[in-house]
Amino acid sequence: MPDQISNRDSRPPFLKALDRILRGLLAINFALFVLAFIPAYSGIGQREPGLSDRLFKAHVLYGWSGDVVWMCASTLLIGVASIPIIVVGGVTETKEPPFHRTAILCLMWLACFLVYLVYTVIHMF
Repeated sequence: MPDQISNRDSRPPFLKALDRILRGLLAINFALFVLAFIPAYSGIGQREPGLSDRLFKAHVLYGWSGDVVWMCASTLLIGVASIPIIVVGGVTETKEPPFHRTAILCLMWLACFLVYLVYTVIHMF
């Protein structure tokens, strides 16, 4: 048991900080992903704007609302920042367990983002 504790402390501080930042970003993005499918939030399928349109109305970039810009920018950040976590944590359980969970969540997010992107683009027209 003491060997496991000392192994956890030997993890690089940079990777521990990156792991925590990624988990926070992933939590926010998964919550926004779920909200995107709720018409009261997204405004899709309604005659009036949704909550996201009212909240992010002032934050528009080239015609894209702030929540869509956030999802794209944070996904780019997650994709780049997850590379060291995936290399260290891997996708098998034989690697570092905390990094393993974050690596799996990052890969799951990339799949969810594709669904989000298709859903958003389909409902634009």
